[in-house]
Amino acid sequence: MKKRLMLGCGAVALACLLVASAALAFVFHSVRRECPWSSAPALDEMTWTRLTASSASPHEVKLTVLTWNIQMLPALLDRFSSDLRKKQNERAPWIVDYLNAQDYDVICFQEVFDQNALAVLKEGLKGKYPYAVDPQYASPWRALGNGVLFVSRAPIRYVNHVTYPGLERVEWWTSKGCCLIEGVKDGFRFQMAGTHFPTGKQRIKDAALAAIHDRLLPLCKDRVPLIVLGDFNTRKGSSEYETLLKTLEVQDSSIDDLRPYTSDSINSWKSGKTGRGPALIDHVLLDAHGTATVFDRASIQRATHEYQGAPMDLSDHYGLVAEILLRP
Repeated sequence: MKKRLMLGCGAVALACLLVASAALAFVFHSVRRECPWSSAPALDEMTWTRLTASSASPHEVKLTVLTWNIQMLPALLDRFSSDLRKKQNERAPWIVDYLNAQDYDVICFQEVFDQNALAVLKEGLKGKYPYAVDPQYASPWRALGNGVLFVSRAPIRYVNHVTYPGLERVEWWTSKGCCLIEGVKDGFRFQMAGTHFPTGKQRIKDAALAAIHDRLLPLCKDRVPLIVLGDFNTRKGSSEYETLLKTLEVQDSSIDDLRPYTSDSINSWKSGKTGRGPALIDHVLLDAHGTATVFDRASIQRATHEYQGAPMDLSDHYGLVAEILLRP
């Protein structure tokens, strides 16, 4: 009798979980204008062929990229948790204004989970950064996409993506993973993999690294440089970071800044919080793939806006800017 009762309770709990999952997925997806798990490329094949067939410069082209975790957590649930109250509605248009005044070629955002913020960013930036690849979903049953949004002045398009295995608790809902795109600037082709690594246990980060290596790197093209960028939740200088570089066969660049950190205690969102100290956990990494492509310069971007009479950082992460010289 006791066993039957336990089985019955288990079945009820499972049914409730499935209903809650479906409801949560519906709540998030219902506010979207289009199917959230679509991965259709923004450019048709004929246009892409024409762009990539154009003659490249005989020397080099500078490609300026920004990776930035902008902390756009889902505001739809902020009434239930103070951790989700990040002034998303105020910050999104300020980020748009800031970036429209910059001259980046490709921007890779992380943590673009809030759907209203996604719409504000895409609409506000499309005049200067007309090409976009949206956050990707693991399936219709995940409440959130991976939060990785690309916008670009240079033509870009989606290639493929991977959702990391073994995600736990809230990160499972986010479809955290890596998205591979390809682009072209002045005839020079490049590929770019944007990611947001899991937090917490190193074994889950190791599984994420293996997923990129096994499922996305085989799609990379010879003599087309690969740029891997995003929030890796891995401190530069750690043994885990060295393993990351070795596994992906990429190199990093020195940072031209007296405080070369993207996670920093001087950030207004981290004021008063204790932690492990400042760290560089957001990275731009390069595999030249048989070309002479090299880093030119890298720097920290600290974007602020006045709020209630004091400067407020536009995210809890600083951005990392890398200038890359694309060469044959």
